[in-house]
Amino acid sequence: MGANVNPYEIEHLIRNLRPSAQGYGQSPYYGYYGHAPRYAPSVTGSELLGSDDSSQCDDARSEFTTASTARSDAYTIRSATPPSIFSRRDDDQSSVGGSTEPPLGDEQLLFAHQVQLPNPIPPHPGQVLWCEFSDLIECKAVFALDDVHSWIQHHVLHLGDRFPPQLMCWFCDSGHAPFVAQHPSDCYANFVDRMHHIRDHIFNNPRLTSDDTRPDFHLITHLYHIEMIDADTFRHAMSFTELPDRFRLPNSDSDSHSHSSRQHGYPYAAPREKGQCHDLAKEKRLERRRQKEKQTGRKR
Repeated sequence: MGANVNPYEIEHLIRNLRPSAQGYGQSPYYGYYGHAPRYAPSVTGSELLGSDDSSQCDDARSEFTTASTARSDAYTIRSATPPSIFSRRDDDQSSVGGSTEPPLGDEQLLFAHQVQLPNPIPPHPGQVLWCEFSDLIECKAVFALDDVHSWIQHHVLHLGDRFPPQLMCWFCDSGHAPFVAQHPSDCYANFVDRMHHIRDHIFNNPRLTSDDTRPDFHLITHLYHIEMIDADTFRHAMSFTELPDRFRLPNSDSDSHSHSSRQHGYPYAAPREKGQCHDLAKEKRLERRRQKEKQTGRKR
């Protein structure tokens, strides 16, 4: 505004041109910038401008809106690539100026949720779970290695829900702590824990078969008490030993009930006839001869 323009004349001109305009009946107040009047907020900019000034303002506003829209389009990125397995299927939103956090409660899909992983396959498909009573009562039932539930329920049916309070593993050495139920109501859970422990042995060692099963004397005694096996079978099973032949007493029940002398289809080999004698001196000579032949074969 030029220095020769009197603001009071402009005010008088506006009052004469638009006497009925809202806010023009108010008296101007003076601010901190000299004597130039400052009107109350009820006076709008469109009321202070004429028709020519308003049209110029509308053109400027239109240009600003167009420029803002162009800039917004420039910052709007819409992906044209195929959807990734790591992106949500319903994610069809634009990314304006950067990424935004998902709304609260929106499920974050992980890799494991989107890709169906196959069930673990046993390292040797031929591995099976066999019945513990395959020798005692000649039960030949077998189960897949991953069908642990059916395998355990099969034994539960055999036992008729009557479980011993103490059990041993089929494969662990004698130094392994037994599975002991602290209360009669815990006998079933104790039995299940022991069966899962045995299953882990079979899974981790594919060479194990039913021939490697050691008898659990606690379970055998329990079977005899509940009359699941007779007295002869009980005595026969309880005489099991892993001692080598040369360390066994002659004519003893354990002489033929060794782990190495098992025969398929019957728990153990038939016992020797009574009165049969062993020539220990002859056996020692044969053993020395075998050792000598082995050493000679190695030298050749």
